[in-house]
Amino acid sequence: MSFNESQMFIKAFDFHYIKSNINQIMKLLLTIIVLLFSAFSIQTDTRKIVIKYDYILPSKTEEQLEKEIQNVRNIIADEELRERVIALKLLDNKSITFKKKLICDGKRAFYTDEIIDNNSLKIGEYSVFFDVEKEEYLAQSYIFNKPFIVEKEIFKLNWTYLNETKQIGAFKAKKAIAKKDTTFFAEVWYTEDLPPFPIEGLFGLKGGVVEATFAEGQQLKLKNFSTTLSKEDSIEKPTKGKNISEKEYKLLEEQKIKEVNEHAKNSRKN
Repeated sequence: MSFNESQMFIKAFDFHYIKSNINQIMKLLLTIIVLLFSAFSIQTDTRKIVIKYDYILPSKTEEQLEKEIQNVRNIIADEELRERVIALKLLDNKSITFKKKLICDGKRAFYTDEIIDNNSLKIGEYSVFFDVEKEEYLAQSYIFNKPFIVEKEIFKLNWTYLNETKQIGAFKAKKAIAKKDTTFFAEVWYTEDLPPFPIEGLFGLKGGVVEATFAEGQQLKLKNFSTTLSKEDSIEKPTKGKNISEKEYKLLEEQKIKEVNEHAKNSRKN
């Protein structure tokens, strides 16, 4: 057999082989395509998601009310006005619901209070920025409208994962208990279908929070989520104000509130 005849025989054999095994070859090609597509999807999927929560502050306990009433008595000298303010505090002792939103892309997240724009007087923490890889945990906080970038503490929680599940909305949630050292911190229902960002200090949880009840009665409840981000849904690192530690911020906040209370008390006396 000549060289050319040998080449023609090989080509004919290859063609015959392909023709007789076309189904297996097509299945193999399809599997390769699916694997390539899956790999591409994993690389390009940033897990962008927007989650909205209700954050519920319970009505004040008798002990908490007594402390507030005592503060009112210390600040307001006028007896008639003082009793009015106390009566209002007793009347308005109801639970309050705040709207919170978490925007994340898998590695970073922005967690904010949605009523921020409606407040003319800003006190406390209004938004938190997380960066998992860089371990950045920054809050945009205010003390009587003065902004600060607070470097928040990352603290470890001791988690106990329980063999309990329940359906909460679209998620089959699992139960976990968090303790800070040996003190109860929160009871949490979570799902591994959502990203595990440490909202409300819930560090180290295996999944995203669906519901949580904290030691002082505060509750966090997931209302809805979306994988579509609007133009307003951006992840913003705090930029306003001086960088300070969380400990420094708390001391400064306490000092400023004390100064304001003293000023109000002296004004009433005069």
